[in-house]
Formats: sequence, structure tokens, C-alpha cells
Amino acid sequence: MSDKRRPLSPDDFFTDPIQIMWGLDPVRWRPSLYVGATDDGTGLHNLVFVVVDDALDQAGADRVAVTLNRDGSVTISDNGAADPLERDPATGVSAIETRLTILESQARGRRTGQASVSEPPGILEPPGILEPPRYDGPPGLGDTARISVAFVNVLSEQFGLRIWHAGQAYAIDFAHGDPVAPLRCTGDSQGRAGREVTFRPAAGSFPHPHFDHDVLAAGLAERGRPDLSLSLVDARRVPD
Repeated sequence: MSDKRRPLSPDDFFTDPIQIMWGLDPVRWRPSLYVGATDDGTGLHNLVFVVVDDALDQAGADRVAVTLNRDGSVTISDNGAADPLERDPATGVSAIETRLTILESQARGRRTGQASVSEPPGILEPPGILEPPRYDGPPGLGDTARISVAFVNVLSEQFGLRIWHAGQAYAIDFAHGDPVAPLRCTGDSQGRAGREVTFRPAAGSFPHPHFDHDVLAAGLAERGRPDLSLSLVDARRVPD
């Protein structure tokens, strides 16, 4: 019996908009490819730098304080604009949870073909063909252009975000990138505004999860400008 099949036409493809949500498992599996070498401190310190750069570039902060805590965690606080608090209709959870748990495709690929796209794609994608990600090698120390805060979250044993906005205080917490306490209002802001991230790097991803004060101080100095206030406190050095 002959196998007669109807030839495919363009109408057979992309009849509906395509949603692409990039999970963070690849970052868990090969963290060095995404945040830098994990055995020499490069990737570890880049986690701090990407949160600092997010505060400066995305939130528009002009004051950022970094504190190295005794339990191995680090806290980065800023006076920047609040992260989005509304529900994301694409994911059904808060926009900030979406931002911290989904690797947006704009960092990894672009569309070609019938869809003419001049900007990198976001979470919701128009019809088109997704090219394989271009790999330019792991980032070096301080190179955070290809790293998002979601990477920091997924490579942390614990990750907590506190937001003070419009008179209210909010919190959301994660473990190894998975939400353990959703976004919630925790009370009055008591006049405070801004954000605070506290995370502890996952020992399984970083063999030596010890932050070097001098490396971080040098990285902050490189980001310094007359209109910025950047500070670093090493609480590990404070005597009991």
C-alpha cells in the first residue's frame, strides 16, 4: 500500500502564538557556563555583582549597601524602585516571582524567519523560529551582562527579597530557586523605601562559597561614580 501524505504548507505551522518559558535547570546543571568559573571564585562573586548591577541599572538606585554576614550569606540593600508586585497573567503568580524563576529568552536567543523581530524576545513570543543560543564562553569576573537575578536565585540555598513600597512591606522567599513563601505583605514600611536581597550560595554549586572582601571591594570601586553611594561591610570581621 502506498503511503500518500499531504504536503505540508506554511499554514500548518504557528497557527497560534507560542509561549516560551525558559526554565533554570540548565543553570543548575552547568552553573559555570552562565555565571563564571565556580572553582576560583569568579562565579561566586558575580552573584553579588549582578544584584548590585540590577539595583543600579534596573531599579535606578543611587545607594547600595553590601553586607557579608556571618552565616555565609550576603545582603544587598538599595533605595531603588520596587519590583513589580502585580500578578503576571502569563504565569499566574506575582511578576516578581516570574522574574526570579524564569530565564527570559532575550538573554539566550533571537527569532528569525517569517517573524521580523528587531529586539530580543521576551517571555511571550510571536510566531517564528528560535535560533540556538549563541555561546561566547563563560563570563569573567564582573561580567554580568548575560546574568540575571534569577541565576542568583537558582544557585542559592536560600534567597529572600524584601520590598518597601507605597507604605507597605513585602517579602518573598526561595530555596534553590523554588518558592517556599509567595509574595506577601508583612506590614507597614515604617517610612522605608527600596529593596533588600539576602542570599546564601549553594554549596553544591560552589565548592568554596566564601566571599572575598577585597574582590568585592574592587568590583564596587569599578562601579563607583560621584552620584552613587556604594558601601561594603564585612560583619564576619566584627568581634562578638
